[in-house]
Amino acid sequence: MLQVTNADALPPGSWVPSPIREPDDEFLHVAAHGLHTVSLAHREGDVEEFEDAFAGPTWDISTGESVTYGCVYERRWLCHTGTGLRLDLKRHPRGFLLAASGNASALLAQDHTHDGLVPVARLGDVERAIRQQAGRMGVCLPRSSRLAVHRADLATDLGFDPAFGLDVLRAFAALPVSRHEAETHAISGFPAVKKAVKWRRGERIQMQAYDRGRARGTAPPGTLVRLERQYRPRPRDQMTVAEFGEADLATIYAAPLGSYANADVVVVPSWAMADALLQARAGSDAKALSHLGTLVRVTTRGDEAFADRATARRRIRDLRQIGVIVADGVQAEVPLGAVIDAYVRPWGSW
Repeated sequence: MLQVTNADALPPGSWVPSPIREPDDEFLHVAAHGLHTVSLAHREGDVEEFEDAFAGPTWDISTGESVTYGCVYERRWLCHTGTGLRLDLKRHPRGFLLAASGNASALLAQDHTHDGLVPVARLGDVERAIRQQAGRMGVCLPRSSRLAVHRADLATDLGFDPAFGLDVLRAFAALPVSRHEAETHAISGFPAVKKAVKWRRGERIQMQAYDRGRARGTAPPGTLVRLERQYRPRPRDQMTVAEFGEADLATIYAAPLGSYANADVVVVPSWAMADALLQARAGSDAKALSHLGTLVRVTTRGDEAFADRATARRRIRDLRQIGVIVADGVQAEVPLGAVIDAYVRPWGSW
């Protein structure tokens, strides 16, 4: 059965977990949660003090490992071949940005082959590792500078019965998320085997669900499914490392999914099941028929089925509230609201 800890430790007004539904032991456990990719930003001082270090390829002055170099217009970067740390220096009209990015576990291990998840409580250790490794690459970040969290990928891995895990990915692929474009990657066949679902806003991925076990070759398909939030705050909203550790991470993690978190959303395999559920939930046959029409349009044609974006957003909001979705290829009913709860809950313990 699913195990989560301290789910009630959330600030007032933040995401609030709903009671876990019991889907016949198809939830196995929370395998892991933590930071995946991290990027810390430095904007203080003068860009000229860093430009000599970004003049070309170099090496780690401690280990001798090579450091590659690249340049495109006003952006230059260095990449450590041993640890995977990447340093980007970019000029812009308001000044400059020096961003240090990498896999958190690889940075701590000083080995680019590491690909685990790191507790947010160790983000200070990741910052120290970045400063040390950047210094060995010839880029000395001032000790007085307060590095800001430029990007943080927050991930939860859930273990499932394989068949149910594959249905979870199919259910995510059918989930209409307001103001986001969904992008699905699948292996051909019937029913299609989903490998990943990515939700974009503009050019950037905001959240993705993917078969972590298949991607790493460490578990059968559907056994280990990751839901990863790629958090990229605007410069004025960026926090220091210490501030990020005290932030409402549950709300940050769940933000792209909106009210799907803490909602009784069910994904079903047939229109007949959807119709029956809508009649049970809508309160009247007329409302059930209206919701069914919206569901048909959203499922088959997406946002383009409606006269304008405002109407599409309103209709999708209504679907979130009624909580019934149809997914192609799903073999059985998926209590997706409970699944989303399970992904978010570990972040409530910070």
